[in-house]
Order: sequence, then C-alpha cells, then structure tokens
Amino acid sequence: MSLTSQYDTKKSLISTYMDTSFDYKNTRFPGNSMGTCAAQGLYWLMGLAGQISSGEGEKKALLTTYQKATALQFGLLNNGEELTKICDSQVDLRGKQKAEALKSLTPYSGKYKLYGISNNKGEGHILGAYFPWSGRDQFYDPNLVAGPCTEDKWLWELLSMWPDLYTGVTNSNEANALWGFESLFVFSDPKKALEKLQAS
Repeated sequence: MSLTSQYDTKKSLISTYMDTSFDYKNTRFPGNSMGTCAAQGLYWLMGLAGQISSGEGEKKALLTTYQKATALQFGLLNNGEELTKICDSQVDLRGKQKAEALKSLTPYSGKYKLYGISNNKGEGHILGAYFPWSGRDQFYDPNLVAGPCTEDKWLWELLSMWPDLYTGVTNSNEANALWGFESLFVFSDPKKALEKLQAS
C-alpha cells in the first residue's frame, strides 16, 4: 500500500486529532518528492515564528518557489546529521513510540521542534511540531499534512501513531521497512538555525 493510501485509510481517525484540510491533496501543499523534509520543516517553523512571509493561511502556498529551491540545496541534510549542528538541543528517542514517553522526553522549553523518524534500512524523515504560548499545537509531515491539533493533548497521539503510516509502504525503496523514532531536535529560533546551516 502506498503512503498516501495508508494516510487516507486512517484519515478519519487522524481528523479527530487534527485539522486535515491542508494535506497532500491540496495544490498548495508543497510535498516532499525531492526529499527536502528537514529544510521544509525549518521553513514551516520559521513561518509559524513570523520570520518569513508565509501568506494568509491556505490562500497561498506553504512554501514559496524560492523556499522550495533553497530547500533543495540542503537535500536530505545527511539524515539529520546537519540538524544536530544547528539545533539548540537534541533528545534520543530510539525505542520510544508511546505517546506518554514522547511527551515526557520532550523538553518544555523551545516552541519549535522537529522529530526524526528512521527505518531499519537507513532512511529517515522529519516531522514538525509547534508548541505556541497561545493557540493550538500544530503538526506537520512534509509528505502528507499540516495543521493545528483539535486539542493539544492529541499531538502526542499523532506522533505516536505516525511511524506506523510508513511501516509497510510498498511503493518505495524502503518497502517492508520498519519505522520508529530516532531523535528530537529543539529550536528556539528557526531562522537563525537555517542561517547557520546556509553559512556552513
């Protein structure tokens, strides 16, 4: 089954946890066909931080053409190795997937976070989470969907179930791979992190 098919199969459940109106079916959703999830995650966080002109919600694309092109130059960011160099702190999440464990290991400080998942065949992917001082927590998978949670507590349920969407995907080089969490990257200022990446 394809990744989008697995997402569609579980969309009714996912929709109870978050607003899924802005997903891969929306023409303004950038997608991740070039494997730029890490850079896209940083741009998404910059938009939420008010550090880029991100448009007016769904009226404009999540990423501009320039941002997509810039994201390409970072490629896969060496499976998160580059994120380690620019984040404020990092948490090892290997072997953790339950919502309670992810919540307990996630530092309270830092509103901007990227969660890295990986599989037993050496591939990785980045998921975004935003924890604002006011308003709903938000979740982002560059392959599938971006939006606010219906309640903040559901972010942990979303994260805990997400690797399972990737497990068993059959239309990729990682067919039959097993996915799980690897690292959490915490950022206090996503713009400065991206600038540091660009300067390296």
